[in-house]
Amino acid sequence: LAISVDGFILKATKTGAWGEGVSKNLGWEVDSKISYKIAKNLSYFVQAGIFKPGKFYEEALDADTEEPLVANKKTVTQAVHGLQLEF
Repeated sequence: LAISVDGFILKATKTGAWGEGVSKNLGWEVDSKISYKIAKNLSYFVQAGIFKPGKFYEEALDADTEEPLVANKKTVTQAVHGLQLEF
């Protein structure tokens, strides 16, 4: 059995192209993976992740319309499971 958890704080390096005074805070993300070895070369895994958008997505403007790029920023979650065969 193998378990891993990774966390990330995401920052933009430059934001000038998106408008004046746009935040560099892209948000944060947490990913996890659990893997169970069924046989020598076969494993079952479950991966899950969550992404929480930061202020950048509220403040960044579309170059053509001057409207915010994202009108409704939402937390994104995902889960995946499967078999991994190594050879």
